[in-house]
Amino acid sequence: MEDKDRLSNVMLNASLSLLFLMMASKGFGYLFHLVFAKSFTQEIYGQYIYLYSLGLLFAGLTPNISAAITRYLAYYRGKEDAEKVAQTQKTGLILTILVTFGITSLSAILYTCDLLPSVQDSVSLSFLLVICSLTLFINYFGSIFVGFRKPEISSTYVTVLNLLRFIAIVFAAYIAATQLQIYSLIALSFFIPLILIFLHAYKKFGLGSVCNFEISTLLFKFGVFTLFLETANNVLSWADIFMIHNILGADSVAIYNIAWLASTTPLIFFLSAINIFKPVVTEFFGKKDLKNVSYLTTYMFESFSLMFFPIFIVLSTYSYEILVYFIGDSYALGSIPLRILAFGNFFYGLALLLMELIAAD
Repeated sequence: MEDKDRLSNVMLNASLSLLFLMMASKGFGYLFHLVFAKSFTQEIYGQYIYLYSLGLLFAGLTPNISAAITRYLAYYRGKEDAEKVAQTQKTGLILTILVTFGITSLSAILYTCDLLPSVQDSVSLSFLLVICSLTLFINYFGSIFVGFRKPEISSTYVTVLNLLRFIAIVFAAYIAATQLQIYSLIALSFFIPLILIFLHAYKKFGLGSVCNFEISTLLFKFGVFTLFLETANNVLSWADIFMIHNILGADSVAIYNIAWLASTTPLIFFLSAINIFKPVVTEFFGKKDLKNVSYLTTYMFESFSLMFFPIFIVLSTYSYEILVYFIGDSYALGSIPLRILAFGNFFYGLALLLMELIAAD
């Protein structure tokens, strides 16, 4: 009983720091979208959402090397194998470089063959590739900190990114920026945190020892496994954006995206605990401690269900009033999808916990 109480306290204390960071990060993210939606036309905002989502989709359809690094860093740390921990870092970096080169090259080929819908100029293509590449490398360095049970460090840099992105769009609104200037400022807000997290990871952990072929096989297989595990989630996460853009246009994408953002608000509380859950439960699997795995999983399920279901009900019931109050009358049509998305995200939270448990085993 004492061990269970101690474990709950560890989860609670770590989650509180992550909760603060994620609330700050989400806060800057919501402010970014608020300023963007209010300062520029729905056409410009909707087109940005489309290209940004496409870049994230391409990054998400690659083998999930960052998830593999988090898993095996925690696993080998549980086995106290320092040599394989270092090899996992270096091998993961090389795989990330190869995967990034592959997906960007494929995207350029598709653009040349006119097979990328609604990406009709080099500016749009460049922005898409920058978002995809920087996301993959930020995920890699973030996975190192998560694997060493330092998810708050990774979350700090995500918060910095969202802060810089908010500052960038405020500056863009102030100078009445063109579309190229908007994309350039947002790309810069990604590049700066990448440099900072690279320097931090290099100083604290180094870049590993040598590339290990056996570990590269493990990382790639696990990355492909989680890719297929999450492919439906990745595709469905952005399929609605692509369909709406192609059928109704960028204006409707802008309205829908605001509704989606509102529906995900309660999840920030749960995601803070998930970031702690992943490496801890992986170490328990490495130690064959299934008793604590069972207890921890039950604790997470009960906490999420009891605390957040009422919040999603309120969000669905007062969707119209929430959108009009925070965004404006022009986005009131988003209340309809918000009602549906609110309940969908509740079940997504439960599914996410199961996915992380399967991945940790």
